Amino acid sequence: MDIESKLATIDSKYRFRNVQTRQLFHYLNLADTNNIVAYGPRATCKTGVVRSLVFEQLETFHVWINVLHHVNVKSIYESILLQIQKHLDIEENDPSITCANSIIFVEKLVHYLQKFKSSNNDQTRLYMNKFIVVLDNVDSLFRDNCNVEFIYLMNYLEQLTKNIVPISVIYISGHSIEWLMRQCDFKPSSLQVVFNEYTYDEMLKLLSSYADIKYQNYTPEFFNNYVNIILKTFHSFTRNFAELRNISLSNFQHYIKPITVEELTENDQGKLYMRFQPRLQDLIENFIADHKCHRVNISSFKMSPSMNYLLVSSYLATYNPIRSDKKHFVRNQGRVRKIRRKHTLKMRNDDEDSTKQLKPFTFERVFNIYQALLHLNENNRPIRQQLMSSGIVFEQFHELIKQNLIHPIKSSNTSSISSHSKYLISDIVTHKHIDDISFSIGLDFQAFVQVD
Repeated sequence: MDIESKLATIDSKYRFRNVQTRQLFHYLNLADTNNIVAYGPRATCKTGVVRSLVFEQLETFHVWINVLHHVNVKSIYESILLQIQKHLDIEENDPSITCANSIIFVEKLVHYLQKFKSSNNDQTRLYMNKFIVVLDNVDSLFRDNCNVEFIYLMNYLEQLTKNIVPISVIYISGHSIEWLMRQCDFKPSSLQVVFNEYTYDEMLKLLSSYADIKYQNYTPEFFNNYVNIILKTFHSFTRNFAELRNISLSNFQHYIKPITVEELTENDQGKLYMRFQPRLQDLIENFIADHKCHRVNISSFKMSPSMNYLLVSSYLATYNPIRSDKKHFVRNQGRVRKIRRKHTLKMRNDDEDSTKQLKPFTFERVFNIYQALLHLNENNRPIRQQLMSSGIVFEQFHELIKQNLIHPIKSSNTSSISSHSKYLISDIVTHKHIDDISFSIGLDFQAFVQVD
């Protein structure tokens, strides 16, 4: 099978991803070895396209690491070496592989590759064209700063083994290469493939295609009309294709129930919609409730220190009057926290929170409070300087918006944060949440709360 036929096979499996498939194929076949970042939101077929291209269509040597399945970097090193052993059918005296650090990993990797290359057989000539390491869900590596060394090694791995075999590392991520650069504090020499969200029309065509698989008794036009109802209802709530697919497929039987009991026919589109409307309303309420419960469990959502400070700053900007900023962050900057603690007013409880109207705040005010809290609370100067980086602040504030913990006011541009953009903190963020977050970063939050 020629290359174009192989790519067409992937196109038929993952529709509307043909541009990304060919871009990936082109990058992997460049003369100069390059690392690649394949990034985009959830359910955009990043993993599927990369897996199909690397596993099924390219005749090359590869290992696949799902970072979420490993508790630490040591485990990732060992998994890479074990996969190489299995791939190349290498027999070692010690079947158990232990890698205490990156130096031992590189030594064993070079040893394996040299040993296999020296065998000089047909499989060697096939595999030595390129070695591909795929790191899926790579974002989770950046939850701990100690993993930066691993990313650095992966970025420059090719330079250590280029005399044996060229190596490309594919990072499958929910974030762009610019985000990765800010996390690891060096510039990864990587190309980028963007997996955009599906458009409304693309989702409509993808979801309608399931009629041929599951509901052959109904015409494509009939199923397409049903999918259009689902999309129009839920597209404003979620763009996640997997969620929309589950909603549409799991509720079709409810939509056609009047037909199955012979009360209506396929031609009664208006009446079918009226019968289905109460079900739609229940689906919307359940969807919102499920996602709200997911978001309200803030403690289970892994937040970086900068996100913690930003959420606390947003809470203070919501409930504190502007005049209190000067009182807390200017006049008292030179005082120690123990002195300020004496002036702490009583804690506001969650019931009082719910009765107060949320006040909008500007990003400029949140940023000023954020910097003041860092200056007063973070004693480690390098950490304080890193957290004050505007690039990190913008990225983490966007993440809070993405998690629906902060809502931009409609007039604000969500894709670009300006100093005067206005926002609201979510009503699911309670005083107790903020108090728990403050405790985790060692912040005397109660000292900054202004009670009316």
